[in-house]
This record gives sequence, C-alpha cells and structure tokens, in this order.
Amino acid sequence: MSDRVYYKRQFLNSEDYGGSAIIEANVHEVYSSGEYINVDAEFSIADCGRMITLDFSVSNEESRENALLKIRRLKSAVNEFEVALRGQLDAWERRKKAAR
Repeated sequence: MSDRVYYKRQFLNSEDYGGSAIIEANVHEVYSSGEYINVDAEFSIADCGRMITLDFSVSNEESRENALLKIRRLKSAVNEFEVALRGQLDAWERRKKAAR
C-alpha cells in the first residue's frame, strides 16, 4: 500500500509574469515493516518546457543519508544562487543610477 505523506505543487512565476514554471514535490511511504521502510520521494522543477525530477527515494540507511545530504546541498546551492543573483541585480541598479 502507498500512502502519500506530502504533496506540494506551486507555480514559481508571479501571476502577472505568466509562464509555466512550477515545482512539485511528492513523498509516499510505500512499505514499512519493523525497522525496514521504503519511501518514494521526488522533487520536480519545470520551466519553459524543460523539466527535471530529482529522486530522494529511501530504501536503506545509506540511501537515507544520501537523500538528506542531497536536499541539504540543493538548499545550499539555491541560497547561494539567490545571493549571487541579488548581488548582480543590485550592481546593475547602481550602474543604471550612476549613468543617469
């Protein structure tokens, strides 16, 4: 039996911007017995016709640790990307104001 324990689908772009950028996350507990558990977990990102799906499924201790490491690294990369993008946009705004 497969029980969904988490689901989220969210549009990424603002309503005014349009486009079809989304994130979708699913976590299903597929099977558990005593200390054994099998969890299917996927995180998908789609933008302008391109889509990736990352697998975070867990079937043993090694895959458990790897799934948690993968999500920590993904969060870190997204946070660092936001800082870099914001820095470049701020620099662009400063150059634009200086040119006036």
